[in-house]
Amino acid sequence: MERICEKPVNNELTSVVAWMQAKKLTISFKKINFIHFGDKCQYECAFCSYQTISQVDSVYNLGILIDSKLTWTSHLEI
Repeated sequence: MERICEKPVNNELTSVVAWMQAKKLTISFKKINFIHFGDKCQYECAFCSYQTISQVDSVYNLGILIDSKLTWTSHLEI
């Protein structure tokens, strides 16, 4: 069952892919995931171009570990 916020997210992802294709760029779906901040509209995956994008609880970016609750706990445990 699709949740209310999933459709807009999936529509935007489709728009991004279309824009990238127009610019002759591609997305490596094996390398991407998403993180959800906040309590509303939590879901486990998104779909784009028949590919599944998985949700993660934390992401490592530019040397900083950011978690979905925006705390420094995960980063300080490294």
